[in-house]
Amino acid sequence: MSENQQTSQTLKLGPTLNGQVLFFFAARHDNNPQDEQFILLRKFWSEFIEATEGRKKIVFIEGVPRETPSVFDEAVKQRGEVGAGQNLAQTAGVPIQCPEPDDTQQRQSLSEKFDPDEVVYTLIVQNLGAWFRRTNPSTTFQEAIERTLKREANFSKIYGFTPDNKWLLEQHAKLFGSQNLEDRQFLDSITDPRTTKLKINKIVAARTQIRNDYILNNIQDAWSEGKSIFIVYGRGHATVLIPQLQNFINKKP
Repeated sequence: MSENQQTSQTLKLGPTLNGQVLFFFAARHDNNPQDEQFILLRKFWSEFIEATEGRKKIVFIEGVPRETPSVFDEAVKQRGEVGAGQNLAQTAGVPIQCPEPDDTQQRQSLSEKFDPDEVVYTLIVQNLGAWFRRTNPSTTFQEAIERTLKREANFSKIYGFTPDNKWLLEQHAKLFGSQNLEDRQFLDSITDPRTTKLKINKIVAARTQIRNDYILNNIQDAWSEGKSIFIVYGRGHATVLIPQLQNFINKKP
């Protein structure tokens, strides 16, 4: 390897002898296009495009690629850093992929290890925690609950029941009594994968591990195919993935 560069938010690995590079942008989950990180992301992307001109490349984003606005700021408003990464890749004609297990795989794996009631509750509160991080969310908190319940109802065959509002209220009371659910600090604390204080934290940590293992395997596969890689992912994943990627790529010629 001729060059490795790392800052608090970015990592560059390469180029290797065959010219491959890996760029990792560790994002804060945010959908405000005026946030400084999106200026940095666009600059980082320009450096990647310049370094990989005429070479095979791929972009990995933290979310399934779907229709995204062609205007960068609108893509950020709609899908945060996921929309930003997809917009940049589409504009440059670079293939995009979400390197994660699909929703069914994640839920099946978690429900085999934990109580399905607690798995569903965990996935719902993770989503609600994300609602608080959005700038000017387009839905109310209750609408976010209903949308998340509707999504999880699609996996009722895995869970063995269909979650609804009544179930959520009962499950929340069972686990946390009279604690207000619409509380950002509470949601952040119970969905923090860095602690195993509560069962919910353990399930979040297990889900993060399942995702990280799958992500790493897909990155390694793409690298083995000779592709340069641009990754836009949340900082929580970056903390785990970056040391493993450095170890993997620095061993390659």
